[in-house]
Amino acid sequence: MKPRPRPIERTEATPAAKVIRLTMPAMRDEDVAVVLGKRGTGKSYWTKQHLRELSGAHPGRIVVWDPMEEYGEGSDRTRNPPQLPALQSADIEDFGALAEDAHTRGPLMVAVHAWQKRKTDRVEAFRHFTAILEECRNLLLVIDEAGSIPRDNWADEIEHIATRSRHWAMPVVFVAQRAVQVPPNAREQATRIVSFRQDRPQDIDALTERMGPKAEELRHLKRRQFVAWFEEETFDAPGEQHGENHRA
Repeated sequence: MKPRPRPIERTEATPAAKVIRLTMPAMRDEDVAVVLGKRGTGKSYWTKQHLRELSGAHPGRIVVWDPMEEYGEGSDRTRNPPQLPALQSADIEDFGALAEDAHTRGPLMVAVHAWQKRKTDRVEAFRHFTAILEECRNLLLVIDEAGSIPRDNWADEIEHIATRSRHWAMPVVFVAQRAVQVPPNAREQATRIVSFRQDRPQDIDALTERMGPKAEELRHLKRRQFVAWFEEETFDAPGEQHGENHRA
């Protein structure tokens, strides 16, 4: 039978402890996750909190595209969850050297910062980053602030990563403020979506294509509330679900 999406369920963080928890299964090499939310909703905190468990078969190999310098050793650790693993901060050139030393199996825990002022420089930096990734393989990749990549150049690079990463044994997490900041072909590849509040019609429509009508629930989420959706792999009949549900 044709695979159908797993239903989504709403989850609320614990406000008093300011902790956002969801037991997240380790990502397989073919998985693509999308984490969405407006600034201040908790999407980046959630991503940092789950890096280790998401890394699955690649616990010592995590690479983050970190344009705002929020993940690496130079970031403000008091604003990060204690679960965030130690990541070395590096620019593009340093990352290339580290990746070459680590090759395809050695330890590689890096947050790559490349927030160039000029648009053309940002595009070139991300293209260089993508080229290095193709030689690395066997790691968890996080693209934070995916919407910060210039719009007239972003789609090809992001979609290339989304469609080719499984061949590199590289599960990917795209983090963005809005659904439409993730190119359509990349959204179509998503096997997991974690979304905080989305209320613009364009974003709801974009997510409905992947999540179905339940995407409408995203309009009504409060701050620090989110919805988690997982792709279902096996169904015996349309509308009849079997197996254990992943709960958000």
